[in-house]
Amino acid sequence: MNRRHVLQSAGVVSLGALAGCLDGVREHFTGSISTNAPIEIYSAAERSYNIALEGIDPESGRQTYDQSFTVNPNERVIPQTAARNGQLFRVTRFGHDDLSGQPGADLVEQGIVERDTQQIDIHITDDDLTLTISRSETETNSSADGEERTDGDSASVE
Repeated sequence: MNRRHVLQSAGVVSLGALAGCLDGVREHFTGSISTNAPIEIYSAAERSYNIALEGIDPESGRQTYDQSFTVNPNERVIPQTAARNGQLFRVTRFGHDDLSGQPGADLVEQGIVERDTQQIDIHITDDDLTLTISRSETETNSSADGEERTDGDSASVE
């Protein structure tokens, strides 16, 4: 046997072992890998507001996401991404104390972050809070009012 046959045999054996290894890895991982949904907060308000973002697993009631921010006027904030796992996503804008010392009203918006969620946008003004959960362009979605949306339309929860 010469060196060429030995190297060729070693190459064939190593490729066979690698193929078996890859098969084992493929069997170990079932399902698919999905990335998280990006979140963007934009403030068009004239004041700074404290914002709380929460994600809750509807089956277990367990909190899956919890972030808090102070968002300044005309500021854009990009927080940690949220899992696309059917969680209830809640945004709370805490109100300011008025001149008499009474606490201002808190605004709360919520929606569901599904597997087909592409983007979560939060828009803050002095009078309003808007949560928009954009869905995949290829699937049909339902908005909060039950209206069907297709082809890249986004469902806005207000």
